[in-house]
This record gives sequence, structure tokens and C-alpha cells, in this order.
Amino acid sequence: MSLDANALRNLLCRQLCEDVRVSQRADGELILETQFRFPDGDTFPISLSGCGDGRLALSDEGDTFMRISYEHDVDSFFKGTRGALLDHILNEGGVEWERGALTVRTSQERLAEAIFRFGQTITRVYDLTLPTRISRPTRASTFYQDLSELLFRCLGPEKLQSDYRPDVPNPESYVVDYRIDSGNESPVFLYGVPNQGKARLTAVKFHHFHRLGLRFEPLVIFNDESLIPQADRARLADVGCESIPSLSSYGEFQGQLERMLRPKGTALTNGQTFQAAIGD
Repeated sequence: MSLDANALRNLLCRQLCEDVRVSQRADGELILETQFRFPDGDTFPISLSGCGDGRLALSDEGDTFMRISYEHDVDSFFKGTRGALLDHILNEGGVEWERGALTVRTSQERLAEAIFRFGQTITRVYDLTLPTRISRPTRASTFYQDLSELLFRCLGPEKLQSDYRPDVPNPESYVVDYRIDSGNESPVFLYGVPNQGKARLTAVKFHHFHRLGLRFEPLVIFNDESLIPQADRARLADVGCESIPSLSSYGEFQGQLERMLRPKGTALTNGQTFQAAIGD
């Protein structure tokens, strides 16, 4: 079957013109309507304005990071490994970060190219929130940062004590990642486990604490439980350790902590928050 290049070119031009339109809001702002969408189905809100030097500016008007802020600490996206990834994405797309908004400037002749490049950049920035979209080495390098962010969002600083040194001989060798005031008689000792080595070390520490008669509830959060050998997971289970299989969305993560840290003998009633259940 032979293809008619001219016919296909005309077809694409017609279809792309239908999919990318310019409309005007009541306030006079020009808005680009495209087929770029967030996972929830909402289209990217892209405004179009003049720069005063003959060029055009495309902006997401702060919408991308506003969405990210619903479940994540936006400041953490500018730190560490994730911050380096964000810088790389923005630089590669020629996109700037201005007062909370993503912006790209272009000439009128290159507007079409800028629209597709801008849409791709927004997609890549938002994908930094999705663990499945980040390679395993990158997820491992951001694990502790992500864990800290989610714990503080779920529980607040008044419930958490990081790098806790328990009342045992040589406490510097048995530092607990997080001590959580759970509202029960025994606090929760929580460790983040990104790899097999940390799983084994954590099992040793929990066994040592039990042998010394400490009162605590053991909990681990894996970066990816499927990467931890069954034998190491079994050792953690042998010391009575609860586990969360991976870091996920804020809502799912909070629900798992809610179940594990709820005071004994209590249940959430309709409208009651997790924080209220474990005590303010």
C-alpha cells in the first residue's frame, strides 16, 4: 500500500489545527486549548501572552505545582536528587520557573514547537510525583527524603522524633529512624528500608530491643518490598514487625499508617481525622 505524503500532510495539519485552539477568557486572557492532560483528565491550562519584545510567553499559571502541592511538599521538589532532576527537565525544555509558574518564551514563528515542548515539560515535571515513572536507582536515592516528607505530612512534627537514640547500652549503634508517639502505651519504632542491607540491620536492631525488654511497636516502610529477598522479610516478621510495602500516594500512605498507628481499641468515626484519633 503506497501512502500519499501530501494527503497525509494535509490531514495532519487539519487535525492538529482542530486539537490546538486559541480562546479568550472573560478577562481578556488568551488560553490555548490542547490535548495535553493530567492523569485525572483535566487539560493543561496554558495561557498565551506577549512579552513586549515581539515574542510570546506560554505559562501554566502555577497550576502544575498547585496540583503537586495537594499531596506533596513542593519545597522538596527543589532539593536533593529530585531537585536536580527538575532542573534538568526545565533546562532541557527551555522552561523557566517564575513566581510559582512554569513559563516558556518563543518567537511567533516557533510557537507550534514551543507548545509541544511546553506540554512535554509539564508532563515530565508532574511525573516526578509518580514513583512508577522514576527509575529504580532514582527512587532509591530520593527514598529517605520522600519518607520524611510523607511522615511529617501525615503526623506532624509533634508526633515524630527522627534519629531517636533509645535507652540501651551504646545507643549510637542502635539509632531508630523515627520514634512515633502513637497514643498507645508503646511508641512505634519505624525504619525506612530501601535495600536488603537495611532490612537485615533493622531485623538485628529489633531483635536486640526485644531482648533488652524495650516496649515498642516495630514498623518498617520499604522503598519496594518486591526487591527485598523473602528470607529477609521473614526475619522482620519473626520479630513482630509490621510493614508498608512501598511509598505510594499521600492518601494511600496515610491510610496505611492510620491502620497501623491507631490507638488500641479505637476506631475512626465518620468525619474523624487520623490526627484526631491518635491525639492532638
